[in-house]
Amino acid sequence: TTMRRLVKDDLGLKSFKRTPRHALKSTDKEKRVAGAKKCLNQLKKKTKEVVILHLDETPFSLGEMVTMDTGFYIAEACGDADDTTVHYGKERHFANLQVIAVVGSDGQKCDLIFLEDGQRLNSFTYVEFLRRKVFPWARATYGESWWLQHDGASCHTSKFTQQFLRTEAPGFFPKEAWPPHSPDAAPMDYAIFGRLKSSL
Repeated sequence: TTMRRLVKDDLGLKSFKRTPRHALKSTDKEKRVAGAKKCLNQLKKKTKEVVILHLDETPFSLGEMVTMDTGFYIAEACGDADDTTVHYGKERHFANLQVIAVVGSDGQKCDLIFLEDGQRLNSFTYVEFLRRKVFPWARATYGESWWLQHDGASCHTSKFTQQFLRTEAPGFFPKEAWPPHSPDAAPMDYAIFGRLKSSL
């Protein structure tokens, strides 16, 4: 096309698709660094036999999947453009089905937990899922040699949930020891859920 010839031949540039990622403010970046340092300090306390249980929840859309194309940018090489041109902030969208999943750092997994239609996940319902489903599975599988890791969702970081974890879990990452807005640090976000959704 004319535009392609203009970009490639006249300008000597190439077209690249923009990359989605979490939109971060400068304060978010500072908090991520502080949280990451605390997370690393927490990991130093872990003995070899302790398994980390990665837990998270995600919405699954029961309707049609809509692909949002946010455009391209042109540059001499991929990544040559400034950061705000290469990346764009991903917006979160509501879906029809909420699923909780738990995977151990050794590859073992708990049965998926499905929220009932219309059920909302808050501190109280989250703790009930931990008490009735996740913790019994964890103790049957690992005894007391496990720690719980989850992200900074409000139902995870509330006083009610944190107090429950302090008294009931053999170990866990407290809310201060997790970098905010960090799906790239959570295996459930960067690996498991993407594969699970693509298989549906």
